[in-house]
Amino acid sequence: MQVTKQNLNEEKDTKEKSVQVKEKVEQTLNQENFKPEILYEDDYCLVINKPAGIMAHPDLKSTAYTISDWMRDNYPESAIIDEERPGIVHRLDRDTSGCMLLVKDHREYNKYKTQFQDHTIKKVYLAIVSGLIKLDTGIIDTPIARAKSDFRKKEVKNEFTKDYRGELREALTRYKVIERIGGGVNSFSLMECLPMTGRTHQIRVHLRSIRHPILGDQLYGSRESGTLAPRQMLHAKSLEFTSFKRDANGEKVKIKVKVEAPIPQDMAETLEKIKKMC
Repeated sequence: MQVTKQNLNEEKDTKEKSVQVKEKVEQTLNQENFKPEILYEDDYCLVINKPAGIMAHPDLKSTAYTISDWMRDNYPESAIIDEERPGIVHRLDRDTSGCMLLVKDHREYNKYKTQFQDHTIKKVYLAIVSGLIKLDTGIIDTPIARAKSDFRKKEVKNEFTKDYRGELREALTRYKVIERIGGGVNSFSLMECLPMTGRTHQIRVHLRSIRHPILGDQLYGSRESGTLAPRQMLHAKSLEFTSFKRDANGEKVKIKVKVEAPIPQDMAETLEKIKKMC
């Protein structure tokens, strides 16, 4: 995309609106009005369709209402193991939407947590990225560490920039291109990503490392993409995991669960917008 004064003004307006929306969301969310869509629920866990704009759990910089606050308010037993992060066995970034698994029964917490640690849970994300990805399928196998230049960021091992510090941790992401849109300066790809490891910001960092940053990603994306999307276009499309139920004899048995979250409205609108551009 060519950078013009109009592009930069549009980018500034989009970012200002995005910040205003986030501030408004954080100020108004509370126990009474935050009612996430529940995609699946059993006696031990539930999966919600997490909206963009809400954090999984509190941090030191914000007092905004979070998913863990909602769990404490609605499933108080979940706070027995971890009072600060009740029910949280994995996290989605604030501006990532989609399937999020939460544990209701504190006695079963470690059984779900272990599935994430052992990478036996299958997570599929939907992403809109800049540029046309050449291969229909591929694997990004690049270790990730903390960035030297920005404490908020992660970085891949790069011997040219050397913008990484501390321990390099294994990170592997599989991907599949769903649709290629446009060409030349206005080109985009809709893709599915399957993180095989669970590093912070893994998909966002990996896609930037192959020069296809996620649209709207204000931390890892291109400056121009801020004019095209209200937030990072990353959505947790589906989760496959093991849960439990009681059989006819009252015995607890394992069950396989697959949950899907529909594409959110802002992502569908962004897709429509970029298709009209091309």
